[in-house]
Amino acid sequence: IPFFVFFAVFDAVIYPNAEKLQPSLSLVTSILGQGGVVSKILTHWTSALFYIVSEIYSSVSIGLLFWQFANDVVSIQQAQRFYPLFAQMSGLAP
Repeated sequence: IPFFVFFAVFDAVIYPNAEKLQPSLSLVTSILGQGGVVSKILTHWTSALFYIVSEIYSSVSIGLLFWQFANDVVSIQQAQRFYPLFAQMSGLAP
């Protein structure tokens, strides 16, 4: 639910007011000096925040869907045996 709240707030408040919320490139470079890529990211922080939260959402939702599927397929007796293996194998996933 927090992800949906973020996307609703982003759609209703942040994105329409992005021009007012984002600092100019000259202001950021005056504070950071020659920032280069970091300066450009900070001047468009609303878009960067959107993409970061979107990536986190996809990672969390895939994990949640996997464990829901595992709960449906594996019985309680098998879960004690296989869940540690599932958790170890999840570390090998890309």
